[in-house]
Amino acid sequence: MTRSTRKRRFHFKDKQPSDPAIKRLSDWLPANRAFYMRFRRWLEDGGYSESSLHIYGCAARLALGWLDTPYWCYRLHWLIEMKQILVK
Repeated sequence: MTRSTRKRRFHFKDKQPSDPAIKRLSDWLPANRAFYMRFRRWLEDGGYSESSLHIYGCAARLALGWLDTPYWCYRLHWLIEMKQILVK
């Protein structure tokens, strides 16, 4: 707990996703984990609410865990397919 907010600090939970095609956080490439942490920090610094952090964080974890490729190698058609999965 922190003294200022009396809440637990955020920590990444390494849970196995329900879809076996999605890798858990500990099995990601180190570059993708670092990218995800920078993305969350960017959202926090931008003043996004906890709810928004959770929603965008879930979508990013799903995409990064499912694609299982370094983030700089993503192809447009992969992202379009990922968007269709997220919309369902």
